[in-house]
Amino acid sequence: MLVKVVTGPKLKYTQEEVEEYLHRSSNVKWIKAGDLLDKLNDACVDGRETERIIATPGGDTALLAEAIIAMGKFTGKHLDPVEINHIFQWRLKFLGSFYMHTDEHGLHNLVKSLKQDRRFKQLVFNTVAEVFNFVKAPKPALQMSLLDHLQVPENCGCGHLRLMLEKPEVYGMSRKVLHGVIKAFFDTLWNGLAVEKKFINYRYLTDEHKEGAVVTIITSADINKDSVIPAIRPSDGKISMFIFHPQVSAFMHKQQAIALVESGLFPEINKSNLAVYLDMASRVLSEGLRETISHLAWGLPQYTFELKR
Repeated sequence: MLVKVVTGPKLKYTQEEVEEYLHRSSNVKWIKAGDLLDKLNDACVDGRETERIIATPGGDTALLAEAIIAMGKFTGKHLDPVEINHIFQWRLKFLGSFYMHTDEHGLHNLVKSLKQDRRFKQLVFNTVAEVFNFVKAPKPALQMSLLDHLQVPENCGCGHLRLMLEKPEVYGMSRKVLHGVIKAFFDTLWNGLAVEKKFINYRYLTDEHKEGAVVTIITSADINKDSVIPAIRPSDGKISMFIFHPQVSAFMHKQQAIALVESGLFPEINKSNLAVYLDMASRVLSEGLRETISHLAWGLPQYTFELKR
């Protein structure tokens, strides 16, 4: 039976508790920033993640959507779904692994949504895992219909993306851009070449939200490809916190933008005006972070830690 997950009350961690958590070697892994451009991905800030990650709000999905929005503002044009798909495919080739997550809440809501659609009435799900496996590999005849349901905010298990879909104007975002990125993601997951599918990292997170703090991780210097940065485990099963790496996010935006300039996809952007474009992308990110924290982490203590190896 599918069981609806009810979010419980949030705890609040002291600075000392968070510091002690970050001092445990099992919760921190040092990686080279340049590896983010090939082998790794940018995960979401969700505190239920148990892997050691580099995190920004919405992860890779939001990062690409922010870049596309900034691109539209800079060039003064709106990108259509075909153009967004081209950018997504280019993004896979350039940065590799692409992360998106859902959760038990989103999958539970998805089942309720599908039950109201006659095209899916013949389907029966007994566990959350069965729903997730269906989403990962639906029959071709059901793919476009399923995509309609996956773009509904309530069915999105990532809190940041859900809020962006619900109130795109508050985030400086476009619902059409988000739909375009989501469509490109699932189309690649379902129909992409083997070399493309291996880059798609689709996961679902379990349990309730129990984050007890918002923790920003910084380094003492600007990040470059040779910088060593700390990947953090947001939850060890007992403690859970929102983790954010703002400098890494800025680094990823910059590398992505530089590659876009070199790709020739947008001749309007060149080395001379790259800084202006990056400033636009940074503003979109900042707007989104503030809005998400006010909704998902309201009342939680916020700490900033500079970690050194």
